[in-house]
Amino acid sequence: ALEQAMHQALTRERQAREDHEVWLQQQLGVEAAGRERYQEHLVEALTRERDLREKANALLQEQVEREQLAREAGDRETQTALARERSVREDQIAEQRQLVQQERSARRELEQSLARERAERTQHYDTVLERMDVVQQTVGKLDS
Repeated sequence: ALEQAMHQALTRERQAREDHEVWLQQQLGVEAAGRERYQEHLVEALTRERDLREKANALLQEQVEREQLAREAGDRETQTALARERSVREDQIAEQRQLVQQERSARRELEQSLARERAERTQHYDTVLERMDVVQQTVGKLDS
């Protein structure tokens, strides 16, 4: 009877241990499944974050390239405008120099013309004075 009671107690203890082991295995399974879901969730979140970062980087790179192209186009336009301005300025300077040369030439011609005219006037005046002297001498002779 004692043996049978011990046997029953040991059987119950073994059954309780086995039940406890089954319960622990179930708990471990639940915990492992939860950990796997959490890990899947983390992997999924990290993947989404990586994809978003890659898209953002691609957009930023595209924007940088557009800005660089715009800056280069602006630089080319500025250089073209500067070259045109420089060309116009050089043309204006050349034209002004030509006008100054023409003015100097015209002044020289006018000065030469005035000098000739003065010389002619002086010569004419001298001729008139000589004639007047001759006329006065003639009138003086006629009067005497």
